[in-house]
Amino acid sequence: MNLPPFYLNVILLNKDAVVKEQVKEKAGSGIFGRTMGKVASSMVSDSSVIQKVAEELLPKIRNATENLGISCSIQSRFQKGPFITFKVQLLEIEKMQLILAAKGPEYASDFTSLLASLTALGLADTALPKIDEKIDRIVHTNIMLKFAEKIPVQLKEKNIECKIDVVPTEEQAEYFFNALEELGLA
Repeated sequence: MNLPPFYLNVILLNKDAVVKEQVKEKAGSGIFGRTMGKVASSMVSDSSVIQKVAEELLPKIRNATENLGISCSIQSRFQKGPFITFKVQLLEIEKMQLILAAKGPEYASDFTSLLASLTALGLADTALPKIDEKIDRIVHTNIMLKFAEKIPVQLKEKNIECKIDVVPTEEQAEYFFNALEELGLA
């Protein structure tokens, strides 16, 4: 597989609310809990909260992709303030597992029949690499879209508001420096 990496950029938007919610869970919602929440919010940095969010998020991403038959590496490439960037590289796609999960058993059976027919006709050497390449490209594009769509929803369920931008390699530098400027981190 020879697909370029892409970048998952996460900007935490509600650090104070996240910290207050965590303190509320431990100290309660009375006056003591509210006071502790305000104090903790002023003392806890954006960086430490985004790091905790990342630690919780990454295993979920890996599990979700593995359940679809997609193996990927995810590396933290930058973190400052409320901003963290991950480099995501798709390593392997188990196509039959993915097709079964995405399209269902009937489609997977039809796809298996197609592959068997191509092999029987002696076309496997020419057709299969093209089919693999096409599936890889489609998966690459769709996984980027799914990350951008599903990750904010999963975080929002935990009262964590983040701006998520999934960016192809060729656009990452421009995105990255614009984000740093916008956040006042440059």
